[in-house]
Amino acid sequence: MRNVISTVMIQWKRAKLGSIGILAAASLFLVFFLFWDYSKFFASCPIEVRALKFQGGDPATNDGSCTCGRDGYCMCTPSLAIDAIIEVEYGGSEESRLMLVRRRDPPADVNAIVGGFVEVFESVETAVAREVEEETNLILHTEKDCKLFGVYSDPKRDKRRHTVSIVYRCLVNKARTENVKGKDDARAVELYPISQWKSLEFGFDHRKIFQDYMGKYHPNLQ
Repeated sequence: MRNVISTVMIQWKRAKLGSIGILAAASLFLVFFLFWDYSKFFASCPIEVRALKFQGGDPATNDGSCTCGRDGYCMCTPSLAIDAIIEVEYGGSEESRLMLVRRRDPPADVNAIVGGFVEVFESVETAVAREVEEETNLILHTEKDCKLFGVYSDPKRDKRRHTVSIVYRCLVNKARTENVKGKDDARAVELYPISQWKSLEFGFDHRKIFQDYMGKYHPNLQ
């Protein structure tokens, strides 16, 4: 009889511990569901999110940047980028230079305007200064050195994804470029006489951007 009671007690304790474990696991899952920033799991096009309803695009085909907010609303929007046309002023009668980068990533080894994607919780002005420093080692003060030039939003301007770029014009003097060098995804930094822009090979729609730029600021070179 004593052995029977002992066996029953052991089984009861195991069942109790099992119930406590299940309850603890359920509690952890509830905390995770309520407070974890699960929106980061809804990045572009993973299979797990295809059952969700997205507005403005389709994550299954990598159309844009697709996320679900904390309110549960799922949206695909164009990726937001910045480009900084950096014109280096040499002073006197010497013509200014265009600061361009030779890309490390596809399209590789072509000339490109310095730029990149705007990060979450970052202003476009901050993104300009960050990307320019990351790629060229040049320190910019966006509010002082740069002015908004234009917005380019053709869905086909970037073959990788629909990207909208906010383009700035930035003016710096020659002395500030002494320490420039290619960094991050820029293989090299090039300083071209501005009159040579037509002979350069550009990536993306940057030739179109320069056509507009020259038409506005250097119509004699257009």
